[in-house]
Amino acid sequence: MLTDDWKRYLKDPTLIDYGIFAPLLTDVENPVRPEDVFRELPNGLAICTRIDDLLNRTVFNGLYYLPAQAHRQTNDQLARLATEQALELSAYLKDEKQFDLAGSLKDLHTELITDTADFYKLIDENRPNLNEGVDFALDDFITAKGNKDVRFFGAGEAILHLTMMPYVTHHILNAAVGFPISFKPGFELYIGGGRCAYLDDRILLLVPES
Repeated sequence: MLTDDWKRYLKDPTLIDYGIFAPLLTDVENPVRPEDVFRELPNGLAICTRIDDLLNRTVFNGLYYLPAQAHRQTNDQLARLATEQALELSAYLKDEKQFDLAGSLKDLHTELITDTADFYKLIDENRPNLNEGVDFALDDFITAKGNKDVRFFGAGEAILHLTMMPYVTHHILNAAVGFPISFKPGFELYIGGGRCAYLDDRILLLVPES
């Protein structure tokens, strides 16, 4: 069972490819509680608290936990959260003396999109213009600056596959990692029904159709 592999991974993460843990928390045939698999990690119960917050505010469709109508935010609220996440990333980059990258995430206007296909089409069309500052900050979280215990890679793989949303994953993991970016605005953005992508000149914000 996958839980047996997880126990082996906790003892020696070099024995197993952490990618196999993608379905650890979403396998409907062999369900597990987050506490049962993460309690042995440093601050593992803090991770579980944030996972429980996610699960309590979303709905499971058999594959992923999706935003619930009961927690839907207005478009203005979603735009504010997207901007707050950009400014949080910008502040981190400024502290890292990446001043040009920090400036690139300030004063961005928001473009609202209601069609999911259009949202991802715009991302594909604008890949050369995706904001480099976002990648820089997220890479710092994933690599040694944020992740001091390699076992968090396995935990992160399982958490990512709850929603497939990096900001959600990073916010949950950060309960244990303690990285100087909270990722909470991005987490709340997803809970509220939105998704965003940062370009050099604007924020693409996917919002639910009215």
